[in-house]
Amino acid sequence: MNKFVIAAWVAVLALWAIVILGGLFIEPQMLGHGVQGIAWVTINLAIFTLLVYVVVRLKEWIEQRTDHIAERSSGTADADAELGVLRNKVDALEQKVDRILTILEDVAE
Repeated sequence: MNKFVIAAWVAVLALWAIVILGGLFIEPQMLGHGVQGIAWVTINLAIFTLLVYVVVRLKEWIEQRTDHIAERSSGTADADAELGVLRNKVDALEQKVDRILTILEDVAE
């Protein structure tokens, strides 16, 4: 996962610890307001983490599809090259057959 997201979660967990410890030992009124504030931050961070996860997976999927398409197009380029070679061979064979036919026609006359 993204290092930024991990660092953000560590910071939120540290804030939770500070709010809870501060509320229990220093100022009990801080606990109510602190928990509300940090809960809001935690919810937003969870949504942000989910969005980052979806975007990263989407990016990986797009890269895989692009690689797959590139492999297919390189495969068709190889097939096109082979077809070109075969066409040249067929043309050469046609020329030889035409010469043989010409010779046979001359011999027949």
